[in-house]
Amino acid sequence: EKAEHERELALRTELIRQEKLEQLAARFDRKAAMRETWLSENQRLVSQDNFGLDLPAVEAATRKHEAIETDINAYDERVQVVVAVAKELDAERYHDVKRILARKDNVLRLWDYLRELLGARRERLMMNLELQKNLQEMLYIMDWLEDMKGRLQSQDYGKHLQGVEALLQTHTLVEADIAVQAERVKAVSAAAAKFAAEEQAYKPCDPQVVQDRISTLDLCYKELCKLAAERREKLEESRRLWKFFWDMVEQEAWIKDQSKILSSDDCGKDLTSIIRLISKHNAFKDEMSGRFGPLQQTIKEGEGLVEEGHFGAGDISERIRDIRQQWETLERLSKEREQRLKEAYNLYQFQADANDIETWTLEALRIVSSNEVGHDEYSTQTLMKKHKDVEEEIQNHRPTIDALHEQALSLPPECARSPEVDGRLPAIEQRYEELVALSESRKQALQDALALYKMFSEADACGLWIDEKEQWLVNMEIPQKLEDLEVVQQRFETLEPEMNNLASRISAVNDVACQLLDTDHRNKDEIKAMQDQLNARWTQFQSLADQKKEALNSALNIQNYHLECNETRSWMQEKTKVIESTHGLGNDLAGVMALQRKLTGLERDLEAIQGKVDELQVEAQKLTTEHPDQEASITGRLNEINDAWKDLKDTMKKREESLGEASKLQGFLRDLDDFQSWLSRTQTAIASEDVPTTLPEAEKLLKQHENIKNEIDHYMGDYRRMRDVGEEVTLGQTDVQHMFLNQRLQALDTGWNELRQMWESRNDLLSQAYGFQTFLRDARHAERFLNNQEYVLSHTELPTTLEGAEEAIKKHEDFMNTMDANEEKIKVVLDTGRKLVTEGNVHSDKIQEKVDSVDERHKKNRKAANDVLSRLKDNRELQHFLQDSQELTLWINEKMLTAQDMSYDEARNLHSKWQKHQAFTAELASNKDWLDKIDKEGQILVAEKPELEPVVKEKLAELHGLWDELDTTTKTKAQSLFDANRTELFTQSCSALEIWFQNLEGQLHSDDYGKDLTSVNILLNKQQLLENQMEVRQKEVEALKTQAQALSQEDANSVEVDSKQTVVEERFQELLQPLQERRKKLLSSKEGHQFNRDLEDEILWVEERMPMAASTDHGKDLSTVQLLIKKNQTLQKEIQGHQPRIDDIMEKGQTMVKEDSPDSEVIQGRLSDLQEMWKELISEVEKRHTRLEESQKAQQFYSDAAEAEAWMGEQELHMMSEEKAKDELSALAMVKNHEGVDQALEDYAQTILQLSNMSRDMVSSGHPESERITTRQGQVDKQYACLKDLAEERRGKLQEQLRLCQLKRDVDDLEQWIAEREVVAGSHELG
Repeated sequence: EKAEHERELALRTELIRQEKLEQLAARFDRKAAMRETWLSENQRLVSQDNFGLDLPAVEAATRKHEAIETDINAYDERVQVVVAVAKELDAERYHDVKRILARKDNVLRLWDYLRELLGARRERLMMNLELQKNLQEMLYIMDWLEDMKGRLQSQDYGKHLQGVEALLQTHTLVEADIAVQAERVKAVSAAAAKFAAEEQAYKPCDPQVVQDRISTLDLCYKELCKLAAERREKLEESRRLWKFFWDMVEQEAWIKDQSKILSSDDCGKDLTSIIRLISKHNAFKDEMSGRFGPLQQTIKEGEGLVEEGHFGAGDISERIRDIRQQWETLERLSKEREQRLKEAYNLYQFQADANDIETWTLEALRIVSSNEVGHDEYSTQTLMKKHKDVEEEIQNHRPTIDALHEQALSLPPECARSPEVDGRLPAIEQRYEELVALSESRKQALQDALALYKMFSEADACGLWIDEKEQWLVNMEIPQKLEDLEVVQQRFETLEPEMNNLASRISAVNDVACQLLDTDHRNKDEIKAMQDQLNARWTQFQSLADQKKEALNSALNIQNYHLECNETRSWMQEKTKVIESTHGLGNDLAGVMALQRKLTGLERDLEAIQGKVDELQVEAQKLTTEHPDQEASITGRLNEINDAWKDLKDTMKKREESLGEASKLQGFLRDLDDFQSWLSRTQTAIASEDVPTTLPEAEKLLKQHENIKNEIDHYMGDYRRMRDVGEEVTLGQTDVQHMFLNQRLQALDTGWNELRQMWESRNDLLSQAYGFQTFLRDARHAERFLNNQEYVLSHTELPTTLEGAEEAIKKHEDFMNTMDANEEKIKVVLDTGRKLVTEGNVHSDKIQEKVDSVDERHKKNRKAANDVLSRLKDNRELQHFLQDSQELTLWINEKMLTAQDMSYDEARNLHSKWQKHQAFTAELASNKDWLDKIDKEGQILVAEKPELEPVVKEKLAELHGLWDELDTTTKTKAQSLFDANRTELFTQSCSALEIWFQNLEGQLHSDDYGKDLTSVNILLNKQQLLENQMEVRQKEVEALKTQAQALSQEDANSVEVDSKQTVVEERFQELLQPLQERRKKLLSSKEGHQFNRDLEDEILWVEERMPMAASTDHGKDLSTVQLLIKKNQTLQKEIQGHQPRIDDIMEKGQTMVKEDSPDSEVIQGRLSDLQEMWKELISEVEKRHTRLEESQKAQQFYSDAAEAEAWMGEQELHMMSEEKAKDELSALAMVKNHEGVDQALEDYAQTILQLSNMSRDMVSSGHPESERITTRQGQVDKQYACLKDLAEERRGKLQEQLRLCQLKRDVDDLEQWIAEREVVAGSHELG
């Protein structure tokens, strides 16, 4: 029952589900039918294109379509409901689900198709809307253009300047609006053109209608632009006219005002007022000069308007004539006013200067008339300074007085003859001459008084010094002790410089006294007495000083001799005791070595003692000759010295004979042990097997190995010495010890030979390793170069512009230069590697592999670089051709616009238009060579680079097409222009030529051939312009002839046409000859002015260099003199280089004189002046060269003398050093150093001799500085003599120190020996 119940429930549930599905399917069918009906109706609605034919209708259709789109988009939810029901039926596995799904797909298909139709309709509707908007925009623009045309056709061109300016500003705004509309027209036309394109499938309108609208709009805009240009041209002409009238009125008003001011008779009442008036007049002249340029420019503009045939030409010409007359009147009034002011200024200035001179003269006369000359030296010097200032004032006022005379001459005759001028100058001159005479008299009186006071003062000072020193000499006694003698000698040394100084002062006093005596001074007797007294006392003092000095030197020599004898004898006795104290040494090896050391030191001491004994013998002979009364004492002391010296030598000889050879064997064995120890260490160091892996390590090991070699070479002498000593020791010995010694020597030979072989083997290995590491380092550097090259070559691109191509070639050439610079480095690497392989390096395989790799990459980079350079050059030629072609294309397009201008329908200005077209035609003909040049370049480029043929030929074809079109257009325009108004064109051309001929004839008859070179050049430039214009007019005359022939065939008035053409041609031929004659006269005038300019330039050149050639500055040191010599040599070369220029000027001048030039006498005089100045310049330069050479010799001598004095000063400091030796070795070193200094001092005598010869030669040749040179040479000689004395003194001190150190050493040795003997004597060992 339960199961049956469940089945019943399931059946009932299924039946309910099926019933619901049937209901859902019915609902689906109902909704699907509704959706299909709605979609079909809307498809029919969307398929209709009823958009309308104007913008409002299309906009309404757009709004309607948007409503349809809104409804359809809202219907999307209903369609999705149908799809959802179908999906639910499919999910519930409805039995008729296939039909349901098929109907659902049909509904979706209809929906998608409707959306497609809706989108297509929107696109068509938008195209219609855009088209209607463009057409509406065209209508708006057309209306605006029509409005602008009406404004531009106005005939109002202004009634005055401000009106024209306002109209021009308004027109500028209109042109700006037109220019702004250009973009608008272009944009509208471009937008409308899309609807006329053939490739568009849907066309909302007939394309021809759109095209017609576009053409109409463009035509209207061009007409508007043309009207704007014509109106601007007319407004500009009007503004030029009114601007000219405005400027003329302003200038006339200013001229009238200034003319009233210039007519005034006010010339001032004094100097201040006249200066103020002149300042005002100068300001007026500056203002006048500033206004002249604008006035001329305004007149030139007015004349240009007249030549252009302006409608106001008559008024313009009349105003120009009036303004020129007024300006000439103003200039005349200005000159007259300036002359009056100048005359008044000169008169007032003369009066003021004369008053100042008279006032100053009276004041100066009062000063120089004084009789005061001072009462002492100081007061007289003060008066001299004041008088010197007065003299300078007197000299400075001479030019002022001369200027007064010149001012008087420049005054007008009526002023110059007035008493105020004519009577004052003689009085001023008379007072000035009186002032000069009194000044000279007072100056002489002051100089005599000052000299007298100075002489008496100096004489009193000299007398006081002589009294003081004379009293000291009289009271001085010659002492007997050496210390006292040295004190007295030092005081005499300080006395000598004081005496030399006093001698110069006394000489100056004598000179002043002689000068005063020669002038018959009023104190002549007093001066003579003072001079004689001073000279007598000086002579007496010199004699007394010489006597005392001679006695002092004699006593010093004797005392020094006795002192040196005592010291030498003591020295010998000490050395004798030292020799005698060595008798206990020599029993063992140490004693023998100590004995030998002492005897070696004694031998050096004996050599020094021998030199001292020789010096004493010479000194004894000298003193015996000078002091015969003390001969016994001197000779006795010398004999004692000789006896002591003989005893010392005998003792030394005996001790040397008692020495043996006990220490020889012990020293040899010790040296042998040391050498074998060194040999073992060195062999161990060489046997190392370390192989370097880097270059620094190889360098370090090789350097260490080289140091070992130096050490081996250093020990070579020790090895040979030991071998010799060993053979000597073992020779003939058969005992065991000597046999063992012999075996050690043999082992030593073997070790020494092995050591050299080991060093050679190790050196070869290290050298190869060093070479390999060096090669690897260089190879790495080379590979870095190659890597950089490969990167650059692989990233090089061809530029698309000429500038870029030039820059790329320059950059690549720099890169190749870098490659060339690195190529030598790479070659060195390769050669080094091949050399190592040839020499059989242990790493030959690796080296050869690296060499091949580097060589291959280098060759590959070189080839690639050449290929890149070739491609870059080809690209540069192509870019150059393309740039030339582009420039010609732009030029042709620009000229095409001119050629297409057909505005020739008006007869007015027809001739000027014809001339412009003729000039345009000539310009085209002249630029035809441009096209031919580009064509030729293209053909050459194609022949050399066939791969560029397509690009080049395409560009050439385009250029030829453009040129042919331009040529055809130009010819068509010329024919049309000529055919339009032939008769009028012919008449205007003849009239224009007649006017031009008249202007030219007036210019040719002018007598102005230039006043200077600048004006002549300006006239020649104008002449060249006229000749160029004549060539142009000749072509016009020939064109007129052609026109006349054409008119004769067509017109009945052929006789009149021919007569006009004949008259024009005859007038043209008549003007050719005057034109040539004027050119000849202008060239002749230029030649004369050019010669005058060149002559003035040469005279100025000579005057500029004359002060340099006559300069007396000869330099104050050697470098300055050498610099002046170089400058003078440069001046000489400059003069030599300028000689041809002078010769050329002289030749031209003589030619002009021979040709009877109007200024022959003036030219001859100027040539004579130039020749004299030139000769004077050459002479002065040669004299200056001689003076500079003499100055150079003197300065060279001074420099060498200063250098010698500096060197001797350094040596003096060394000689005066108080440094003392600390031991015997340092004492010996100091003695040896001093010997080197002595030798340098002796060698320097040659330098002193050369200086002496140099000074003697200059003095004998009469050098201007002979006295100074002699004094300087005397100073050098004196300093050198003092230096030698100091050297002798220092040698004695150093030898004394050496002897003292030797004594200390002997004492130390003796104390050591005593100590050793005490040890032996105190020993208790009895054996």
